[in-house]
Amino acid sequence: MKNFQQREKESAREYAQRYLLDQIINLNFLPGQKISDIEISKELNISRTPVREAILYLSNGHLIESYPQRGIFISLIDTHIVEQVCEIRKMIEGPLASKSCHLITQEHLDNLYDFITLQKDYAPNGPRENFEKFLALDIAFHKELYKICNMDFIYTTLQNIMPHFDRQRKLSYEIGIAERVINDHSAICKAIAENKPEEAQTAMVEHISTALSDQSVLKKKFPDYFTK
Repeated sequence: MKNFQQREKESAREYAQRYLLDQIINLNFLPGQKISDIEISKELNISRTPVREAILYLSNGHLIESYPQRGIFISLIDTHIVEQVCEIRKMIEGPLASKSCHLITQEHLDNLYDFITLQKDYAPNGPRENFEKFLALDIAFHKELYKICNMDFIYTTLQNIMPHFDRQRKLSYEIGIAERVINDHSAICKAIAENKPEEAQTAMVEHISTALSDQSVLKKKFPDYFTK
């Protein structure tokens, strides 16, 4: 199974949870899709107990829903949760972009621009078009700002709620946002490189806010994937 082998010292539950999260975020398990703990345990070659534990954990995070007599389903994308995650990110990452202006090193700046360059490669119609890698680079770009500001703990903590946002972000590539994301990242980098904290913060907040305008478009295109 590509990219999914159990890691050293990773428990079976952690392995199952990592697998399920990856399938959910990358829309290999679609919103509303019925899944089977038996089939997943066979796929991962582990017992059903750690799979059930992973499902319970993700159910608590509103990513999976279990119904007696009906089965286990991937949760629909909850628009209200996505909106709340957007607000939290704007409150944190806007100031992070501003603060980065005073803390940025050439190495960090090179990393940010490298992420942008690679995103151009993996964008639709790019030489190595690949949505999953584009998304991974998008995430890496934002993670770098937390690293610059020495806020790794906050970044790690936020990962508990990010799958809700990431599912919509992945789906957004179906409506052609890749070029806009690259342009937004470039604008953020430019402001940071030129030591313009207010512009950097504004660019970041506007970048994150686009998810809310995208949501209305996505709900029309994929009505069965979102909560009513």
